[in-house]
Amino acid sequence: MKCSDWMEKLEKLAPKSLACEWDNPGLLAGRAEKEVEKVLIALDDTDDVVDLAVKEQVDLLITHHPLILHSMKKVNDQDFIGRRLIKLIQADISMYAMHTNFDIAPGCMADLAAERLGFVAPQALEEMFEEDGETKGIGKIGNLAQEMTLASCAQCVKKAFEIPAVKVFGNPKQK
Repeated sequence: MKCSDWMEKLEKLAPKSLACEWDNPGLLAGRAEKEVEKVLIALDDTDDVVDLAVKEQVDLLITHHPLILHSMKKVNDQDFIGRRLIKLIQADISMYAMHTNFDIAPGCMADLAAERLGFVAPQALEEMFEEDGETKGIGKIGNLAQEMTLASCAQCVKKAFEIPAVKVFGNPKQK
């Protein structure tokens, strides 16, 4: 399957039109017509992620946060963005980002997080716009199914997301 086919499917899931005005989702580097057999998905395209993509000879790197957020006047090895782009392009790896469009799209990031946490009547944390009579926004806010202390809530978050630690601020015994 070509990178452009992947792009079509990803944009159907989370259309770029949902992205915030300042965001930069989509194909950020590489060839749309490249054949894709191996994909790596990551939150960010850090040096370690880019090195792994090269080592594993992936064809497409999909990240949540875009490596390129603002216009660039040059691509060289003098900064981390340029170095990462050069590595990816030299290895013929296409890079695609899905950021605020994935945060906002129905059934994606915010909805999945709210579902895992068991939110009751979740709503957009920050309303962005209205589309087809439905308010779209970033993040979710909602009530938990039962009242609990901050410490208990932290344990629920750890369990829901299968993570080793959660940092909280406030009185852990407070409800």
